[in-house]
Amino acid sequence: MSIYIDNPNVFNQPLRLSVEQRGNPHLVFADFFVDFSLSECRDWLSRIVNTCLTSSDVEFDDADKRSDLLHFAERLEAILEATTIPTQQNRGRLESVQSAENLKETKAGNKDNIDLDGLQTKVVDLQLQVAELASMVIKARSGPNVAPLC
Repeated sequence: MSIYIDNPNVFNQPLRLSVEQRGNPHLVFADFFVDFSLSECRDWLSRIVNTCLTSSDVEFDDADKRSDLLHFAERLEAILEATTIPTQQNRGRLESVQSAENLKETKAGNKDNIDLDGLQTKVVDLQLQVAELASMVIKARSGPNVAPLC
């Protein structure tokens, strides 16, 4: 058996996260993707899986074990993809806020008496809806019999 399976009381909880990170896991996502791009994560995961599947190690000597590894790798890749979404959305919100703050300082923004805070909220909401729509399109395109976009 594995040390992780034999000691679930220890290993079924976050061990590497600080108290602050436990309270706000988005910090971990943002920090991770500063160091690694999604394409780099895919590359590392591919190398790990390829090494395991081409190794003569006892852990992967059975086809079912290799299949389980592939399934796990695919699910882990989906988690990596999902973690990039909030990071990208937060980056987009920050850019929107900065743009709106700059607009407030212009003569045009003050002269026309535009509700810039309301406009900013609507822009961010629209960005979130577009991101959600893009996610749905990607999921629809990644069906079993659909050719990849690239």
